[in-house]
Amino acid sequence: MSHVAVSSPLPNDYIKSNRHMFFSFHPDSFSFLSGYLGVNTAKISGSLLIRTPQEIEASEINLYFIGREKVEWGVDFRKAKAKDEYIIFNLHENLWTTSDPVGYELITELSLPFEFEVPSDAVESFESSFGSVRYTLKAVIIRNQKKKNKWVEVIVPILRWSQPPEEELSPLVLKSKDISQRKHQIGWEAELPKTFFDIGSKRFKVKLKIICRQPDLRIRKINSYLKGIFKYKANNLSFEKEQYCYKGEISGNDIIIVPNGVDIIFEVKVIIDIPSNILPTCQTKYMNIINEIQIKVIFERSNTFVLITREIFLGRNYNIDGESINELSD
Repeated sequence: MSHVAVSSPLPNDYIKSNRHMFFSFHPDSFSFLSGYLGVNTAKISGSLLIRTPQEIEASEINLYFIGREKVEWGVDFRKAKAKDEYIIFNLHENLWTTSDPVGYELITELSLPFEFEVPSDAVESFESSFGSVRYTLKAVIIRNQKKKNKWVEVIVPILRWSQPPEEELSPLVLKSKDISQRKHQIGWEAELPKTFFDIGSKRFKVKLKIICRQPDLRIRKINSYLKGIFKYKANNLSFEKEQYCYKGEISGNDIIIVPNGVDIIFEVKVIIDIPSNILPTCQTKYMNIINEIQIKVIFERSNTFVLITREIFLGRNYNIDGESINELSD
């Protein structure tokens, strides 16, 4: 497409392209979206550009801003599929209508600005293996009855922001039962820096302490994971898929050992990386996305292990250290 520029969508963003119809962003913008959905009013704005070398008959031009949720997965060996679709919203704006009494005009060049307010309860757009939430702009040129309508449709990425409560931004300490009540007399304590993590924060550390009353027991390794749990439903059927988004490993040789009377204490900081392409924690009509950390402590010469799990919330934090994203990006 010869019209592609920094101020317009990429060719791959178009579901249906037309070399004589295309979209551009609002001046000085690099996307359709402005504002922070979930925190304040968010809007989609830009222009529909029509550039045809030959005149075409047109009676009106309509624009639709559509939110759509889809799920689909195979259910048996006969390749049957469970699938469903939900229109989250379908907003319409008439961009242009002929004033000619004959019912149409000959057009070659039009620049038509538009603006939609994004519904405040819209979720963030995403694509998973078996489901998606997608937003699009679809423009249609209505022609006379003997002519085929022309149309173009482009994907519009939508981000959602949060202002997490103080509780989700405060450290959380997880503890095992009292060591004397545990079968193998191994206790543990894990401190998370918080339970809401920003998708753009890259990584965080969990302070881990293992308390053991077996003086000869040593840790062979510690595995750490960030796991996505995807739950789908459609046609009265359900389906669950797990995916490890991050896997880490710490050797036992890198773990600090601190004698403490009859106890042996192992201390280490476990790193969890947050991939930039991870899906946010959310629930929709047909999908539930859960993000969970797992820490597995494996001991030498023993079948014993400790498994620590905790669900966390992954999203986009509007405030970072008390400053808005806008202020940090300046």
